[in-house]
Amino acid sequence: MNTLLKTRKSGKTDILPELAQIAESTNNLETMLSTVLEYVDNVLNDRVAPDNSVGRNLLKLVQAVPKMSRGDMDNMLNTNIKVNIGFNII
Repeated sequence: MNTLLKTRKSGKTDILPELAQIAESTNNLETMLSTVLEYVDNVLNDRVAPDNSVGRNLLKLVQAVPKMSRGDMDNMLNTNIKVNIGFNII
C-alpha cells in the first residue's frame, strides 16, 4: 500500500521505506557519476585513451537533460513529491 493511501486510512504514515529507497538510489547515482567523472578526468589528463562510443553516449546523456531554470526544477520536483507522496516537503 502506498504512503498516501496509508496516511488517508490511518492518519499517520511511515515514510522510512521511501526514504531508504531514495537514499539507495542517490548513492547509486553518486557512484555512477563518480565513475563518469573519473573517466573524463583520466581522458583529459591523457591517462586513458578516449573511446568515441563512450563520448557519444555521454553527449546523448547530457543532451537528454531538460533545460529549465532552478525555479522550474524546484516547482516540478515539488509537484511530483506532492502527487506521489501526498505532502509538500520543499
